[in-house]
Amino acid sequence: VHCHHPRGHGSSLEECAIFSAAKKLQSFHSDTEQYTHRDGHQVPVNVSAAPIIDQGEFNGLVILFDDISEQLHQRQQLTQALDRLAQTNQQLEDERERQRQMFAILGHEIRTPLASLQMMQQDQSLENLQPHGKAMIDVTDHLISVMDDLKVVINPKQVIEKQKTPGTLLDLVNRTLTPLRHMLDADSISLQVCASPMADQQVALNTQQIRQVLTNLVKNAAVHSTATELSVAIETIDVNDTEITYEILIEDNGTGIAPDITEQIFEPYTRGESQADGTGLGLHICREIIRTLGGDLQYRASHLGGAAFVIRLQLKRVQSADGSNAVSRQIPLPIDAGIELTGKSVLLAEDDRSLQHLTARLLQKMGARTTIANRGDEALKLFEQSHYDLVITDLMMPGLDGIELTRALRQSNFSGLIIASTATVEDQEIDALREAGVDSICAKPLTAHSLCAAYHEASDKPASHTR
Repeated sequence: VHCHHPRGHGSSLEECAIFSAAKKLQSFHSDTEQYTHRDGHQVPVNVSAAPIIDQGEFNGLVILFDDISEQLHQRQQLTQALDRLAQTNQQLEDERERQRQMFAILGHEIRTPLASLQMMQQDQSLENLQPHGKAMIDVTDHLISVMDDLKVVINPKQVIEKQKTPGTLLDLVNRTLTPLRHMLDADSISLQVCASPMADQQVALNTQQIRQVLTNLVKNAAVHSTATELSVAIETIDVNDTEITYEILIEDNGTGIAPDITEQIFEPYTRGESQADGTGLGLHICREIIRTLGGDLQYRASHLGGAAFVIRLQLKRVQSADGSNAVSRQIPLPIDAGIELTGKSVLLAEDDRSLQHLTARLLQKMGARTTIANRGDEALKLFEQSHYDLVITDLMMPGLDGIELTRALRQSNFSGLIIASTATVEDQEIDALREAGVDSICAKPLTAHSLCAAYHEASDKPASHTR
């Protein structure tokens, strides 16, 4: 008995959709039908029917009933499994968000005093204090490095800056290596840098992330490899009208990595043979960052006898104002105190008293005249009373936070540079700072090198606000 009636009982012949189609000499198909057995239980079926036509006249009907009970059962199980998976994913996302929020709080509360401690060490030239001065600096650097590593582990994609800046890979590598030369010289490690001619082409760069990875790899070679020679080379792999594929090769003449762990060296908490401290996260994080940028990071033995790490990046070409891609080859900038900010008037908005004092001393050494504001709203009042060339603002402050202060300054037609300095910056905060009008973002602790690098970045970047 075929039941096609919406209320579930048997349909009359006049109501039967199959018979109605057959009378018109038409086929019929439905996958939402119920077949009623003689014992009364119903079975879901697919129904296909076709009329038998003899000399243009209806002469019978062929009907096929296909039991779809198992299909519907499997579909129901799949739907329930997908619902459970969606619920689990949401729980994981909620947990990750709680971790992110907790890390943001801990990052600010821990990194702020660490930043003060590191700036005190630099201000007092603690590296010259025997016997433990350099060890104290190394421990502080390590703690700050761990904070950076944990941030990437919790949410690697959030550390990738969305806005790419035009520049050359050669200039970025030179700027990254310049502040590291002091460390290499102190450890008697010679540094050689070479680049292919195409390395000075303008491309779109994730500056902060490439600098972070390159810095990490160079420091690894200096700290863990026992090397005396270090080489950084930029090689051009492929060029077309829209993109250039580069490889950055960082290699040393140190101990290298044992062949039995070369496949695992990028896994979390895997370390080669080294007496120096480390979390075992650095290489894993570097590869995660480069792969998030669409590139790759690989290891291979170096012809110098030690380790070689290869960063491969495919970068989009950017045309300059005159329609060309090439820019003049730039010499590494001497990022030293007392050069970039001589004679500049700086407004410093910072609520931490230790960082106020230390940052003001740093700016004074760099030749700047500094006015300090304890709160964001106090900084805005000071701005209304005097002229400033540069504003350096903390992110988390009472009164007005760094985003609100920046927005108010831009609305008040401030056309100078604004650098945000913060202990922890999340993806949405970076977007908000950029949108408000910040030119560059610098992680605490500030140093002469990082501040000058941020100042160069801000000065070179085309502004969206009036200057």
